[in-house]
Amino acid sequence: MIANDDPSAYQLPFFNRLMIALSNGWHLFVELLLGLANIWVFVVLSVVLWVLYRYYKRKHPTWFASSIKS
Repeated sequence: MIANDDPSAYQLPFFNRLMIALSNGWHLFVELLLGLANIWVFVVLSVVLWVLYRYYKRKHPTWFASSIKS
């Protein structure tokens, strides 16, 4: 007598699935870091633009206040 002859119902043991999940999570983390490393130019550019915005906003407050007239 065969207990279950449906191969799609088979699951790996818990610890095997846990190790696969941890491995997949690690690979996802590495890929995220590599993706951020590929877009470093945009990160640096956005930081530079933000610093320039704060600098000019502090140096020339009338430029920014004049556009908010009520």
